[in-house]
Amino acid sequence: MRFDKTLAAAAILGLTSTPAFAAFDINPLATYRHSENFDESAAEIVVFDSQNERFFVVNADANTVDVLVLDKTTFSLELDDECEIDLTAVEGDDGYTLGGPNSVAVSNGRLAVALEDANKQADGRIAVYRADTCDLWDSYRAGALPDMVSFTPDGNYLLSANEGEPNDDYKVDPEGSVTIVELDTDNVTQVEFASFNDDKADLIAAGVRIFGPTATVAQDLEPEYIAISADSSTAFVGLQENNAVATIDVASGAVLAINPLGTKNFNTPNNALDYTNKDDRANIVPAPLVGMYQPDAIATFQRGRNTFLVTANEGDARDYDGFSEEVRVEDLTLDPDLVAAYPGFGDDDDLGRPKTTTVDGDIDNDGEVEVVHLYGARSISIWRANRDGSLSLVADTGSTLERAVAEQFPSLFNATNDEDGLDDRSDDKGPEPEALSIAEIDNKLYAFVGLERSSQIAIFDLSNVNKPKLVQLVNNRVNGALGPDLGPESVIYIDAVDSPIGVALMAVANEVSGTTTVYTVK
Repeated sequence: MRFDKTLAAAAILGLTSTPAFAAFDINPLATYRHSENFDESAAEIVVFDSQNERFFVVNADANTVDVLVLDKTTFSLELDDECEIDLTAVEGDDGYTLGGPNSVAVSNGRLAVALEDANKQADGRIAVYRADTCDLWDSYRAGALPDMVSFTPDGNYLLSANEGEPNDDYKVDPEGSVTIVELDTDNVTQVEFASFNDDKADLIAAGVRIFGPTATVAQDLEPEYIAISADSSTAFVGLQENNAVATIDVASGAVLAINPLGTKNFNTPNNALDYTNKDDRANIVPAPLVGMYQPDAIATFQRGRNTFLVTANEGDARDYDGFSEEVRVEDLTLDPDLVAAYPGFGDDDDLGRPKTTTVDGDIDNDGEVEVVHLYGARSISIWRANRDGSLSLVADTGSTLERAVAEQFPSLFNATNDEDGLDDRSDDKGPEPEALSIAEIDNKLYAFVGLERSSQIAIFDLSNVNKPKLVQLVNNRVNGALGPDLGPESVIYIDAVDSPIGVALMAVANEVSGTTTVYTVK
């Protein structure tokens, strides 16, 4: 029988995660446009320094860190003429040539910037500046392509996730790594994964995706993002392409575990999805597919003695000139029993449409795919960090995000972020939850989640770790106008006590529109 989406949709009719009321009164206050160049990553990562009342924003289009202040009279965002971050000041440091900034973090009067080399496969740098004068403080060698930088909560350590991406022809593939700087002593530890090279077969069997051509484990692991426990002792490092998270002891630099995240079953009512962009509508249905979590941003929070991890399950594929895993389902060699059960797998308008991988799903190694894997889980998940370094899945938001956008902003459902038109991304990771931050507001914990493609900010109440609840969708995108804000790459919450205007704020850096927007949160 053909997979009947109409019947499947009827089976889940009435299920909704859309909140009946908004938890907060959130309104745009000010927007700064970093560039007139569209879709050039002019606003990527935003942080706020409450001591100096400055926003620092990575502008990859101009290869700068833009410094913004909020005018308290006009409530406009403006460039701070008294502060200029000179990234070129690091050049010449042991042969380093500036490529560009990827991430920023601020703590205790220090601003840290992750800088890649002009040769992306060469070692990058972590540059540290005074947050008050913007003068260079110090710089430290990192691994290849430092993609994210973070201070520990106590401010004693500085870490970077060094992705170590290959070049386009896949002939140069540096090792992924994590750099740990002890700031009081300037001691630098390069955390490497070479000790796991002999465990390659075991890691693959456990579910860690290691599949680059001729790559060792250390070459294949690509650290993407870092979240640190509240006590500053443990770093959780997202390995997005590998669908895994590494647990690292900060003080020693020891890798405690490499945790595969597994897959999500989309063939249940709660996990339903829209998997095709061929019908130009929202059609969220169970389907015989699984999703790899593959988080981008991750964050931690504490409950009693337990540390929990929140992941924004964006998904990502390796797609290079020299090697690509990405194909459509219809192009796979599928197990005949799977096609017999679901003939739609052979139809480009149906189950044959989604983007998938050539790497996973051949369970019995007979050259035929029995389980079709998609990139990302279209959700956020909560994981408990166990004392042995492993992670246990506690909760997942299922199809909440797709349903909420379909119901509240139907013209933006699974839209892409660089052109108008609903349903463009249903075959390819859906809304793409990417940005993430955690905030405590009125003694309750919330997750702020940026949907990279449809461009909303989703807010979840995390009071019940077993059942995170969507309480609000914030939208600053108008269909037909391509903006004002498109492609939220990062989001932060600023408490009223730290705010320059005494009102709680939310700041969002939008890479496609090249805008940073500040909202009031009441």
